Amino acid sequence: DAGSDWTPGDAGRVRLRFYDTEQKYRQSFSAISEARTTEKVTALHLDPSQQVGGTVQWARSYGKLTVVAGGDVLDARGTDLEQRSEVSTSARQRGEGVYGEVLWQPASWSFALSSRFDHFGSFDAKQVGGTPPVLPNIDENVFDPRIGVVKRVTGRVSLTASAFRAFRGPTMNELYRQFQVGQQITLANAALKSERATGFEAGTLLNGERAGSVRLGYFWTQVNRPVASLTLSSTPTSTLFQRQNLGQLRSEGFSAEWELRPAGFLTVTGGYQYANSIVTKFQTDPTLVGKWTPQVPRNMASLQMRMERDRWGVLSVDLRTSGQQFDDSANRFRLAGYAQVDLYAERAIGNRFRVYGSAQNLLDQPVEAGRTPLLTLGAPRILSVGIRLR
Repeated sequence: DAGSDWTPGDAGRVRLRFYDTEQKYRQSFSAISEARTTEKVTALHLDPSQQVGGTVQWARSYGKLTVVAGGDVLDARGTDLEQRSEVSTSARQRGEGVYGEVLWQPASWSFALSSRFDHFGSFDAKQVGGTPPVLPNIDENVFDPRIGVVKRVTGRVSLTASAFRAFRGPTMNELYRQFQVGQQITLANAALKSERATGFEAGTLLNGERAGSVRLGYFWTQVNRPVASLTLSSTPTSTLFQRQNLGQLRSEGFSAEWELRPAGFLTVTGGYQYANSIVTKFQTDPTLVGKWTPQVPRNMASLQMRMERDRWGVLSVDLRTSGQQFDDSANRFRLAGYAQVDLYAERAIGNRFRVYGSAQNLLDQPVEAGRTPLLTLGAPRILSVGIRLR
């Protein structure tokens, strides 16, 4: 990557960025017999890809008014080569966008109005080998506005609100690449369309200076055509999915974040989120209406206590917990909730060395990470120690 920042007198600030990324990804898939006595390789994938892009941004302030304008472009190319069947699928995507923002800060108010226009396309998709399917081009234009308001009521209380529209184009992985996790196979879908989201947020920030701060908020988001993996068939030992656009889902709830400083050496931070995310429309399969969005729990919380002094070093205790969720759109595969404790400690030895140690999942709690339909567990207790040299 490379770039430059330029301030031409009183004409504002200009920022330029250019970047290029190339990577190769290899992945193998296997099948295990019903008796779990043999395993054989079923697919070997090699996926080279390249991304080239750039951004330009200009900003200038006029008293209490700040104006920002810019644009960006991203060109991505990728290939999925299945080496055993010698079937190769390649495609190209490009996104261009321009945007503008006006920030006005009179007295105790702050107003931010922005908008963005994007063109998104996926093209030159082709398959070599096998029976070549029809791989249509995608060409979409999207306009996304956003508005935000902050009102400082007192020196310690502020009210916030925002409303927005946004979009996400389907990735080449979702459009063209089949993959497997355990006995679960997910088919690609070249006819996917972009996701569109509309929503708003409102909340308050309470700043108690030395006592800490608390942020409370309510959110509501409606997503049209969300990309999800739908069940096509299922047996006791295997499941076949395909990526499809659901009709609509809605996510609403509230969140709370806090940071307290009961002592000079002690900081306590935490957060809680309740998110009710469900499918609200899907004409192809009305039985999914009312189901939970896959892999979205209703309840999540975290708590961290960090103690730090030059004489003692650093000690951090983290607690993370999540409620139950489902691993599929039909809500047949339930993943149980969990609570996990992590520890981290660090201490300086002289001026050049620091000794540290950590324990992840200290209580060795089973974390259900997936069902394919066989249960997959997350990482068990992990202990590590090390030395840093300055």
